Amino acid sequence: MSHPAPRRRLSLGLTPAEVRDKPYGRFWNPSMKPLSEAARGARIRPPNRSLSP
Repeated sequence: MSHPAPRRRLSLGLTPAEVRDKPYGRFWNPSMKPLSEAARGARIRPPNRSLSP
């Protein structure tokens, strides 16, 4: 994947420096918890297409 401005570093998320001075900075946790059972189930089932026109 290349960056639209090649001299800039490609970043797909927030860096610690970007979050440091934000009001939510002290709550920021880049590590994600495992998905809940409901989320895992929703992830593997295809969407219900019966409501589509």
